[in-house]
Amino acid sequence: MGIVKVDINTFEYEISFWRSHEALFLGMMTFYQQLADCHGFKPVFLLQHRKRSLEYLTGKAAEQLPWTSAMARAMEQFPGITFLYEADIFAERDDIEALYTRSHHSPKANRMIADYLNTYI
Repeated sequence: MGIVKVDINTFEYEISFWRSHEALFLGMMTFYQQLADCHGFKPVFLLQHRKRSLEYLTGKAAEQLPWTSAMARAMEQFPGITFLYEADIFAERDDIEALYTRSHHSPKANRMIADYLNTYI
């Protein structure tokens, strides 16, 4: 018996996750808020993007993005958590390529993210 190779498109999975697992995301945010309350820290959630998802959202309205509904519900249910979007950090950048080294953030992108987060921490 040979190995069955399954071709899974990772990006399509990410998109389907947001559409089908909103309850899981909200459950994770419930746990995160409880941890923050118990240990006395300020919870900050940053929705990060891989290069492909950052390209995907370019030029789309918020209501067209699969994570908009889950994020909106989380923001409503968890006012104690600061929700941030990585796309806001990179909004002024025209060259998405410069933000990534293969599938990871470039050193410049990491610096931009750190500077952005410092304003909320």
